[in-house]
Order: sequence, then structure tokens, then C-alpha cells
Amino acid sequence: MSVPPLDPRHYERHQLAPHHAARESLSYMLQIPEDGIAGFVYTWVNSESVAGAALCLYGPAVGPEALFIGVDGVQVPAEQCFADWNVGGLSLQHGERTTCVFTGEEASIEFSFEGTHPPYNYGAHPDGALPWMADDRYEQSGRWQGSLTLRGRTIPFDTISHRDQSWGIRDWGMCQHYRWLQANAGPDYSVNFTQDVVLGHVNVRGYVYRDGEMAQITELACDYELDSTMVHRTLEAVIKDDAGRTTTLRGITYATMEFPFPPTTTLVVCSDTIEIDGHPGTGQFDLLWASDYIDYVRAHGLPALPGRAT
Repeated sequence: MSVPPLDPRHYERHQLAPHHAARESLSYMLQIPEDGIAGFVYTWVNSESVAGAALCLYGPAVGPEALFIGVDGVQVPAEQCFADWNVGGLSLQHGERTTCVFTGEEASIEFSFEGTHPPYNYGAHPDGALPWMADDRYEQSGRWQGSLTLRGRTIPFDTISHRDQSWGIRDWGMCQHYRWLQANAGPDYSVNFTQDVVLGHVNVRGYVYRDGEMAQITELACDYELDSTMVHRTLEAVIKDDAGRTTTLRGITYATMEFPFPPTTTLVVCSDTIEIDGHPGTGQFDLLWASDYIDYVRAHGLPALPGRAT
């Protein structure tokens, strides 16, 4: 099955229905394992045109706690577009090609981003998008070029990483568990998937881009080893797509943080060094849990699972 092209209008802001969980967000994710740094630039706006923006950095070069610089609750004009988006320290020109500057006291970043493959929107799946996550969203890997300044240290980068944009109702409390991955091995290999559990049902969305062709994921086998803090340390996935291909992915965590969500859920964010069919790259793998569940496991320890070492 072919993946239809994304309508360029989806780079812009969307009309959001009045709802406490309605929002639109843009995220640009970056991994620089050779410098011990991972992070993202993130901005969001709700149905009342109240916005926020953040630069988050984490990893060995940052320290034991993630550095999160941002603002929230900023009223922006309803007509302010993502092609000229300004919130707090963020100045973003988002589109098919993006430029951005985020200025903070402890860290700043400036970069350009250009896709290395067409965007994939979840609504292109035969069963449509995931309503709890958004009306729709798209994922795209691309070339990041720019420089990061962290506590007086300047780090230039020219790498392949990832972005996404979503719009609609984002109701984290509706999701029992999810796994989300973006991974790249240079400009020729990219994988994204979401595997979630909602009302006991397992849903998978995502794509494999390789050999110059994008295809829908049809089967996903994903496994990982967790430590006592519920951080995955290794990752393995075998993925089949509707072009008849099988892709194998492996990852090793080098940086981790917890995203500050409402108290119902905990999202453990990890950046990895990745291999896609043996080709080296980078990626991000997120695991979402109910907060009381992750607190329980951290308090009582990991159980022994069948077929695993105790």
C-alpha cells in the first residue's frame, strides 16, 4: 500500500475544538551521542490560543537532572502562524523547511531542518488516526544543522533526526500504556511507530522508510530490558511492512529523562544509539505508564518474567 502525500496545509495551525485536552504541538528531537547530549525543542498551543515553548536537554553532558527551559500560559494572537511563531525564547519558522532559534540563560540552540523523506501521517493508516492521541499527526526524519550552546560550551551539529506535529485532543489519561519510537540511520533509513493500549486494545501506527520507499508497518515485535528505575537499557524490534519487507532494529540507551506530564501518567524518554539492519544511527524510545504503576514497580522491584534472567 502506498502512503499518500501530506497536504502542505498541515504544516500550519489547525482549528481546535473546545476541549480541556485539545492542543496542537510541534516537536523537534535531537540526539548527539558522541557529545553525551539529547534533547528537543517543543511548542504547543490550545484551543484558546494559549501557548508555550520549551528547550529540553538531557544526558551525561547535562547531568543527572534534565535541563528544561520554557514558558507556558502565553496568550498568542489567533492569527499567529507556525511559519512565523514566537513564544518566549522561541522564534520558529516551521514548514517544509524549518529554521529556529531558542534562547535561554543556560542553553540556546539555532538550527535548520529539512526532511529526508516525505512526512507520514497517522491518518494514512487503513484504520485512521488514534483519536485519544490527536485528530491526526505526522512524523518525519530530516537533516538537522546548527549549533547548541550549553552553559558556555558551543556544540555544532550536522545530523539526521526527527520531528512531529499533532493536532486535536491529547488525552494522556485514556492511554493505559504506550511505546513510541523514532529511529534513523543516516538519510536512507527511518522508522517510526506507536504501539498503544487503550481500553485493552492494542493499536499500531507507523512506517519504515528504506530503499527510497515508505511503507506502512503491518507487524511489530518489540522487546526491551528494563532496569530497576523502569528505564530501558536495550531495545530490539522486528518490523514487517506492507511492501513485504522485514526490518530489524536494535538500540542501547545513552540518555534518559522523565517528561513532566499530569500526575496520571509517567513518560520515560530515552535516547539511544541505534542500528537499523546493521546501519548505525540514533533514535528516541518512549514508554508511557500509569504513574501509580511505575511507582509500585520502583518500590517493589522488577518481577521475574518467563524466559528471562531473574
